Formats: sequence, C-alpha cells, structure tokens
Amino acid sequence: MTSLFPANFDKSFRAKEESEEELSPPSGFCLTPDGNFLLADDFNHRIQVYDSQFNRVHSFGEKGKEQGQLQYPKGIAVDKEGHIFVADSWNHRIQKFDAQGKPLLVFGSCGDGKGELNEPWDILIDPSGVLIVLERYNHRIQFFDGEGNSLGCIGQRGTTLEENLANLFETPLNLLAPPAFEFPTSIASDSCGNYFVTDSGNHRIRKFNKKWQEILTFGDQGDQPGQFLYPLSISVSPNDLLYIADLNNNRVQIFTSFGQYLDSIDQADTALEAPCLTLVDSNGNLFIGLTFDTKILKYQTTLETESLLAEKLAACEPLQPEHLNFFSLAQEKNNNEAKSLAALEQAMDLWVKNDIPANTTAPLRLGRRAFAGKEISNTSFDLAITLMENQLDESRKKMLAAFNSWQISALKFNEIQMKEQQEIQKDPQGLRPFNMELYTSEREDKKGFRETRNAYYSFRKSTQHLYDLIFHLVESDPSEEQFKSISELLSRQWDATTKNLNNYFNEKEKREESMVKILGDSGGDQLLSFLQQYYHNGRTLDFLIQLQFPLRAHCQVLNVLARKARDNEKISKFVRELCKPSVFTENATRTMIRFHEHWYTLDILEALFFETMDVTQPCLEKETPIQEPGIDDFSPVPFDSENLDMTQAAKILLSQSAEIKFENGVLSLGPIKYKTDSLKGQTKELVSKCLSALEAQSVFDNKYVELLNQLNDLEGQRRNLDAQLRQVGSEDKATPIGIHHNIAIMDFQLGLLRRMIRGIDTNENLNLHRLAAGTAVLKVLNPEDSKLFDEISSYSRNLDNKIREILDERRLRNFEWIPLREQQKQLASSSDISTIDNSINVEAGIDEKKASVDRLELEFKKFTKTKSSIRQILNFLDATPPVPETPLKPVFSVSKVGPEIGMLFYPQGLVHNSKGDLLVVDHEHHQIHCFSPEGKYKFHFGTWGNTAGNFRYPVNLATDSQDNIYVIDEGNGLIKKFDAMGNFILSFEEGILGQVFSLSVDGKDRIHIADPGNNRVSVFGMNGKEIPLPYSEEQSNNLTEPCGIFCLDDGSTIIGDKSEFLLKHFDANGKLIRKIKREGLGFGDIYFIARDKEHGIFGSDYWHNQIIHLNDDLEMVDIYRRPGNRFGELGKTGGLSIHKGRLAVSNFDGRKVQFFDLQK
Repeated sequence: MTSLFPANFDKSFRAKEESEEELSPPSGFCLTPDGNFLLADDFNHRIQVYDSQFNRVHSFGEKGKEQGQLQYPKGIAVDKEGHIFVADSWNHRIQKFDAQGKPLLVFGSCGDGKGELNEPWDILIDPSGVLIVLERYNHRIQFFDGEGNSLGCIGQRGTTLEENLANLFETPLNLLAPPAFEFPTSIASDSCGNYFVTDSGNHRIRKFNKKWQEILTFGDQGDQPGQFLYPLSISVSPNDLLYIADLNNNRVQIFTSFGQYLDSIDQADTALEAPCLTLVDSNGNLFIGLTFDTKILKYQTTLETESLLAEKLAACEPLQPEHLNFFSLAQEKNNNEAKSLAALEQAMDLWVKNDIPANTTAPLRLGRRAFAGKEISNTSFDLAITLMENQLDESRKKMLAAFNSWQISALKFNEIQMKEQQEIQKDPQGLRPFNMELYTSEREDKKGFRETRNAYYSFRKSTQHLYDLIFHLVESDPSEEQFKSISELLSRQWDATTKNLNNYFNEKEKREESMVKILGDSGGDQLLSFLQQYYHNGRTLDFLIQLQFPLRAHCQVLNVLARKARDNEKISKFVRELCKPSVFTENATRTMIRFHEHWYTLDILEALFFETMDVTQPCLEKETPIQEPGIDDFSPVPFDSENLDMTQAAKILLSQSAEIKFENGVLSLGPIKYKTDSLKGQTKELVSKCLSALEAQSVFDNKYVELLNQLNDLEGQRRNLDAQLRQVGSEDKATPIGIHHNIAIMDFQLGLLRRMIRGIDTNENLNLHRLAAGTAVLKVLNPEDSKLFDEISSYSRNLDNKIREILDERRLRNFEWIPLREQQKQLASSSDISTIDNSINVEAGIDEKKASVDRLELEFKKFTKTKSSIRQILNFLDATPPVPETPLKPVFSVSKVGPEIGMLFYPQGLVHNSKGDLLVVDHEHHQIHCFSPEGKYKFHFGTWGNTAGNFRYPVNLATDSQDNIYVIDEGNGLIKKFDAMGNFILSFEEGILGQVFSLSVDGKDRIHIADPGNNRVSVFGMNGKEIPLPYSEEQSNNLTEPCGIFCLDDGSTIIGDKSEFLLKHFDANGKLIRKIKREGLGFGDIYFIARDKEHGIFGSDYWHNQIIHLNDDLEMVDIYRRPGNRFGELGKTGGLSIHKGRLAVSNFDGRKVQFFDLQK
C-alpha cells in the first residue's frame, strides 16, 4: 500500500475457532441504518446480525423452501424503513423481513421470464426504493418495486468476445443486446448515482449512469494491476473510491470511480486468500470476506476527499497522464473547469509524447465542451486531435498485424485439415490416430481468430472516438486554422483507409482469377488449391468489411460539413478540397464496385456515398472542362462492356442527381458539360443514337431480370445443400466434407454472379447518361422533334407501372413473413423435440420469403435508378407529369452521429417539440434521438429492453405542450411518457390497446391513439388514464381499422384507416365531416400525417415511398413520388413533421431523416 491510499489492517472477527456455533464463510454483507452489521451465513442458510462492536445480536433463517427459510442466501439490502431484503439464491427468490427477521414478503421463482429469478446474487435499493437484483445465472439485472412487482430487466448472457462480435457485425439487439454479462455478482453505487457491476466471468467492471446507460468498462483477464481473475464484489467508499474483491488474484484492488487503477491490498499486507466480499462503511472501515474462511477482515482506509487524493496523486513525480486525468475528472465533477482543463491538457501532452493508451476517451470531453459552446485553447485542440488520430493509427497497425498473422496460422490449419479430410474420404470407417498437428494448428487458428476480432473491435472503437471528436468540434464552429487541421486529418484518414482497401482488394482479386481458372479447368485436380484460396478470400472479405467502417463515419462528418457550408464559404472551401472528384468520388466509386459481391455492405456504402456526393456537390468547382462531343459519344452501351473508366464513372454518378441546364450555349449535367454547336446538322443521326440507347435500356432491364432468375435458382441450390447437411447423421464423417466443398464452390459462383448483376449498373449508368445528354442536346437543337420525346415518355410510364407492381408485391411479401415469424417464435420456445422438423421447415420458408423480398428490393433499386434518370430528362423537356408533383426542395439530411457515429439509423416516427427540436424514433436500435431545428444532434436515450427507460421496437412518438414525450413501445405493448430530456415518467395501457402505430396530442394535452385492432381511437390524459368520450362509438362506426392519426388545433382529427377512403376528417365531437377516396390516387395506408396552417396536410405511404399533399378540405393538391436513394429521393417513408415551413421526413431504408423546404 502507498501512503496516499493507506488500507491498514485493524482486526478480524468471526473466526471459526473463536465461535461456539458452527460458522461458514460469508456470502453477503450489509449495514443497517442503526449501525448493525448483517451477514449471510451461506452454508448455514441464515442471516446473522452483529452490533457495531461485532457482537452477535441474533440470527434468523434456516434451510428450507418455506417463507422465512433460506437456501444459500447471498446479497442483503436494507431500505429506509429498516426492512431487510435477502437474495435467497437457491430458492430463486427475494425475501423481505422486518428488522427482527420476521418474514413479510416473498417474490420470485425459478425461470428467466419477467418476475422470475435464477440465482439472485446481490441486491441494491436505489433512492426511489426500487430493488435492483443481480441474477447470476440469468446473467442480468432485474428491477422490482417494494411489493415485489417486476419493473423489467437489462442484460443477457454474453462474453466480451461475443459482445464485440455483435458490435462488429451489427447484430440486431433482440439477439444480443448490451450489456452482456457472464455471471454478474455484485453491485454498488457512488455519490453521483452511478452504478458499478462486477461482470465476474468477463473479468471486468461495468459502470452505468442513472438511466442505466453504460458509460465505462474497465478491466480484463490477467494478474497485472488493473486486471482481474473473477472480480466478485465491489464497494464504494464515502470518497467514491472502489474496492474490488479480485478472487483468484488473492487481492482487493482500489480504483477511482472513473476506472483508474490506484493500488491493491494483497498477501503482502495480511493473509488474503480468495476474497469474495467487500463493504466500506461511512467511517472508512473496509470489511473483507473470504471464500474459504469464516472470519471477516477489517481495514481502515483513507477518508480524504476524492479531490484531495487526486490532487496529491497528480503532483507525484514522475508525472503520470492517468493520474493527471483522474485529477481532471475530479475537478470536472466539482465544476472547477479551469483546473480540469489544465490537467487534461497536461495529460494529453504526456500521452502524445509517450505511449498512446488504447481507446482512451479523455479528449472527447474537450469535444463535448466545445460542442456546448465553451471555449477550448488551440493547444488543447491540437493535442486532442493528435492524440485521437495517433490512437486510431496505432489501432489500425495492430489490426493489420493481427490479421496478417492470423492468415498465416489459418492457411496452415486449412492445409492440414484438408489433408485429414482426404484421408477420411478415402476410408470413412477407418481408425486414425489422434492428429496432434491438426489439433495444434486449429488451436492457433482459433487464437488468431479471437485476437483478430478483438483488434477489429478496438479499431472500430478508435474510429468512432476520433470521428466523434471531429463531429463535436465541427459543430462547435472552430476557427479557420482549426478547420484546416480537421480537413488535413480527414484527408489523411481517407487516404489511409482507401489505400488499405485497394491493397487487400488487389490481392483478393488476383486469387479470384486463379480460382476462376481452376473451375474452368475441368480436367484438372486442383480442388485443394481452390479451397485454400476460397477460405483465404473469405477471411480477406471479412477484413475488408472492417476496413471500410471509417468511410461511413467519414461520410457522416462530410454531410455535417456540407450542411454547415450552405451559408458559410469558409467551410465550403474545405468541403471542396475534401470532396474533389479525384479525391472522394473516384475512390468511393471504386470501393462500391469492389464490394459488388457483398450486397449488405454495398447497400450501406451506396446510401452514404450518394448522399455525400449529392450534398457536397454545390461546394465543388463550377469551372470544369467543356467537351465538344461527336455523334459516337451518344452510342448505346452494351451491357457487357468491359471498358471501365473510373473518372468517367465517378462523374456520371455525380451527374445523376444534378439538374440538366443549358446556359450560354453550354449544356450541363452536373460536372459534365457539352458544347452543343458541334452537333448542328446531325440531329437526325442523334435521334437514331438516342432511340438505340433507349432500346438498349430494354436489354439492360431484361438482362437484369435474367441474371436475377439465375441467382434465384443458384440460391435455391445453395439452400438445398444446407438442407442436405442437416440430414446427415452424426456418425457420417465423409458426406459433410463433400457437401462443404460444394458449398464453397457454389458460394464462390454466387459471389461472381452477384458481382455480375451489380456490374451491369456501371454500363447502364453510362448508357442512361448518353441518353440524357443526347436527348437534352436534341431539345436544344431541335425542340420540335417529338418522336424521341414521346418514346421516352412512354418508357417512363412503363417504368412507373413496373415500380408500382414491385412495391405492391414487396408489401405483400413482407406481410407474409409475419405468421412465419410468429410460428418460429412459438417453436423456438417449445421443449418438445418432435418440433425440430417443423422448425426447420419454417426456417426454410422464412429463407425463401427473405430471398423473394431481397430480389424485389434489388429490382426496385434498379428500376428507380432508371426512373430517376428518365425524370431528369423529362424535367429538362418540361414534360407535364401525369399527377401534379409536390414542390419539395431538399435541403439537408441527418443520420446517426455523436458517440454512435458510423452506426446505422432506422428512423420511423418523428415530431417537433415546441422549441423546434426534432425527436426521432430509431426503430431498430430502440432509441429516441433529438436534433436541433438546424439538424444538429443533441442527445439520445433508450436501448433494447423492457425496463422503464428502454424499448422494444418503438414506432412513433408525440409531444405535449410541456414537451413531454409519448412513445409507442410496440414490442412491450406500452405507451411510455418521458420528460423533454428523456427521463422516464410513467407508462400506460399494457394489454388494453392492440398493436398501434400512430398517436397525436391535441390542444388539451390529451393523447389520441389509433387502435386498428379494436377499431377505435382511444384517448388518454397526461396521467395515463383513459378518457371515455361520448362520441367514441359513433366515431368507431365510421372507421375501418384506423392506423394513422393527427390532431388539429381546433380539436378535430385527421385519421387514416383501411377503408376505401384514404383519410377522414372528424370534428371535435367525433362527427365525420369530410373524406377523400383512395381510388385512383395510387396510395396505400397512411400511418404518418402532418399538417401546417400555410401549406396544408401531408401523409406518407410507407410501403410505396411517397407523400400525398392535401388542402384542409382533403382535396389532393399534389404528390411527391420520387423513390430512390439519391438526395431528395424517398425510401420507405415514415414519420412527417413540419416546423417553420420545413418538412422533416423519415427515410427508413435510406437510414436518414430528410428535410425539405415547403414551397407554394
């Protein structure tokens, strides 16, 4: 022990040899308000009560299952009234006793459902009286009120590696939601109301804030200072130091509440074998319980304040950055900003000059300070971005080294394994000696796998930390010099990422050439060589998916910069440099092409890259070379052309979202400009070329469908191989080998086919560009020649019909999934082994439905992209659309930034509060995000779970006059109410409402909920109580499964239902006053509605990617029907909200919220 953190041994009590009664090692400690010491006597199944002098007063409990009896009691807690709560571990329940040990209440039973328990291990009572129970074998934390009613739980079983993998592969939270625990055993809280949990099986400590959002994790497996081997107990002293029983390291470690290691109490002080319990009282007395000894050890610890201890530690020579950071955090906690910043700057300076810590978040505090409008010095700014960039660079190096090392061990394992498989196939029944070489190589392969995954995770977190810092600094309006530093950093990181991607793609593609040659050589016997390269490339592709993650965060920061650059030339200058086509667009295009086989990653990158290309385009140089085209420059492009010009391909992508303009004799399509004079006198030939290009579009369309049919057949064969594999008996060792080899070959062929399908895009883009440019030139040179224009209009109408058919079928196929998913859930919960075949069949049915939906999504994207180009042409031709189009002007969009930058966003419902802040439901991540009216991220709350502040698939929300937030928590069957900052207030209507999607708050702060299952609109007060209205029955008679609702200022409501009428308007007394027929509008059900006094009513059609605009008489004004994934185009269209003439729109599969200026 150091003199700064003395823990002097005082005495021990409860020694076995000194007692007249039989004692067992303690399993739980607690202090009562009157100073008594409670102890769980584990093997004697009782609670012992000692006075402040450690004289035994009495005990209660005996072994048994009846009320008042115990089986291996563990944690103990006492409430303000002196009631004693005991974790009756092996009875899987909590018992409540009075101060004398009289049983009062028992709740819980063995299981993993709500209210059930499995080995409750520790208890803590929070200031509001809620019981927080750690369940060791359910690997979770469950919350109860004082009467034993469950308030929900958080956590599930998971190792650190599993949690990291879930983060890397963005596993849905319903499958593995953080926090993941492995045998949690102890909980404590500090003076700020933060909670600390010993995640013993993962050898770490988890820290949560009052909302149970994880804010810190520290520790890993090992015997070095700061590492753990099964931390079993944690206690917080009055000065917020943590005392942690480190079981198998035979010590108690001391940490700050911010996770910095300080010191330890170990065998050098006194015999300390397998400590399992700690407790610190208000006088600084530390009590330690041991696993194999009955006695309790008592130490005297320091009571000096955290601030004073931190100050002394920070002054110790040589200066340590962790100690300075502790001092900085302690000063920040005490609101001493000047000292906190000075110490942080000093710590960062030492880190930059010396060793770079892994995944430090200290500089993020500076970013958040700047974000809040507070000043930070240039020195702090430079140190922060240098430190975080160095950390990411170091993390990248370690990841590259780990991957390359794993490839070596994995290749060796594959080689030995395949030789072993050959022997099995030659003699399936033969006896073979144990293959030590195979065993050793497999172990090394698994070790490399784990180390690589950990390196991937560290790289991703370092990426998020750097870009989180950059995001906060960018939003804080830094100086021009600081913007220059940020711009140079972003440029370096973009170059580093694209360089690594290109290097590994080059290697991968060389191996693919060899693999294609092997498959084409029917006479050769090179299967082993093929398989070696196949597995090598599989690992490489997985690595490339991790390498691309910084590109996502990079695009999100560029989009923020583009939003801020709209009115700021200083920022626009930096955006122009970062987004030059040769820097950004060409590399982005190349990256998309090279990910053509991995459609999930490609889908994410396309959406981000296209958005960034489009929103940054106004910042790009306007002076670009003007071409003088020849007639052959408008020739149709064959679908199988292999003449890829990356510069040209990138420019065409930029041109696709640009308006075609003709000014001063120059025709412009984004960055591509033509002089039209060179084609005077050749209009006849040009018409012929354009008609041929239009005819070529039919070839592209047909070829696309043909290849999708091939893909569908091949995927069906692939699923059949999986089915064959499931049917093989466990004793058959040879057959699975052959099937796995066929799977490898087929997967490779599927990759080539997917690449071929998406590769058509590049040639089609060029063909569409030539059609658009040629048609525009004709419009300029010969505006009266209508033959080509008529053909394009006809093709456009055919596209509209095709897209409509695809969308109708997509909706139908998605709804077909629902009963299969329900059946799958029921079968999964069954313990009957006879249901296995049914489960397999249901899973196969789901796979087929998914393949069908995936195909429809591909067709939709292909045809909407074509339609977008045709619309571009028709707009230049001034063609009148068949339905008036809403004049929405796209302004900017927002996505997920802040601590979760780089992650995906799935917005559904949204609403503006009275301040103009926009609240958005993130459906798939079970969160609510808040943005300012200008699109600046402010905060978010919630995650997966059934506790008060968490959600399971929230779908929509509304606010009242006090800015309280009401959220439809679909998966939990609740409406939850929060204050403006996301603090939970109450929930209501569990089990009363059906499945609901829409709600709205009227001028009297009553919550109206469209309840299609019960064919009604239910109305509730702010207290969550239903308000019966006299007109409810009459209104219900005029409704057919209401699914969307919006309250108007005069007390009337606009309701969307599933009748022949799209929308209905009811007055304040529930009387139907007007409606609009659905027929002829081309709209499905309306779930989301918004209204603005000046601009009228807007309703979104989620499944058809469109918005209808109506006047207050429910007469159609126009329609915004622009499906696609470019700027201003719509994906699945969710929530709508209007603030000061600006419409916010949720774009679900575009993973963003778009903002449009409304125009008259």
